Amino acid sequence: MLYHQSATAWASDTAGATVGRALMQSDGDFVVLNGAGARQCSSNTGGSIGAFIVLKNNGAVVIYDANGAPLRSSPGIDSICQPVP
Repeated sequence: MLYHQSATAWASDTAGATVGRALMQSDGDFVVLNGAGARQCSSNTGGSIGAFIVLKNNGAVVIYDANGAPLRSSPGIDSICQPVP
C-alpha cells in the first residue's frame, strides 16, 4: 500500500501474498511480484516502451507513456495494477 497524508493512495489488491518487489519493466508494464518472482498484479501497459510511473504531490500515482500521455492513474483513468489470476 502507498499512503499519502494518512490516506491510501494506491493498493495492489494482493492481500495474503508475500510481495517481493514492485517494478516498471522495460516493456512499459508496471508489475508487483511475490517473493518467488511470480506476478501478483500488472498495469497491462506492456508494449508502451518508455512508459514511466510518477507519484504526484497530491498522492496520485500515474503511469505515463513515453510522450507524457497518462495511461493509468490511481485514482482516475484505470487502476494502476490489476490482480493477475
